[in-house]
Amino acid sequence: MKRIPTFRYLKRKHFLDKNKIRSVSTNLSNSFDNAYTTASTILKKSLIEAESLQIALEGQIDKILDKIEISENFEPSEKDEKIAKELGEKESLIESNNDSLLSLSEMRIVFLFKTIENAIVRMTDIAFPKAKKKTFFRWDVIVDFLKINGVKIDKINGYEAVNQLRVVNNNIKHSLNIDESTKKFRFWIHETDFTYENLYKFYKSIHEPKAKVDP
Repeated sequence: MKRIPTFRYLKRKHFLDKNKIRSVSTNLSNSFDNAYTTASTILKKSLIEAESLQIALEGQIDKILDKIEISENFEPSEKDEKIAKELGEKESLIESNNDSLLSLSEMRIVFLFKTIENAIVRMTDIAFPKAKKKTFFRWDVIVDFLKINGVKIDKINGYEAVNQLRVVNNNIKHSLNIDESTKKFRFWIHETDFTYENLYKFYKSIHEPKAKVDP
């Protein structure tokens, strides 16, 4: 015969489950941040150095080009060729570093949303242990399930920020161009492409709303 849970048992379980859910939300953090901070610091330092050298080399190249323009017989020396080669290398490094910073910023956004999504699934699993967790593979499925069970997730503080993060996350996975679903949010209305700078600022506005934004 199946044992019927007592009121005391249910009260104890409710207490424990409630604190498990609180623990999940309290310990929510983006573990990718440490890797991002280390890598982006190295890349930005390299980028600043490369851009400084690029300016100096461009000045030297301008002088070489002036000589070429003035004299038809002017032949660039081995030193001139070396300067041109070095300038090309710095331009390539700058482009590569910018691409890497963009990729890191994209991964940071994707990882943060995945972290939040996993936390919501864990909390839902604790609150509704009989629910089929494997069905929570889509955001709208999770939202609908919670609403049916009396949880108005869209009324919870922070929902709008998480929803924006979700939309940007989906956009990043499919294109570097900012689509109309993302542009409906004020932050992105005047942007056309994702860049390291705008993704950095967006991440800060979502993750640390009061933080000073300075990429």
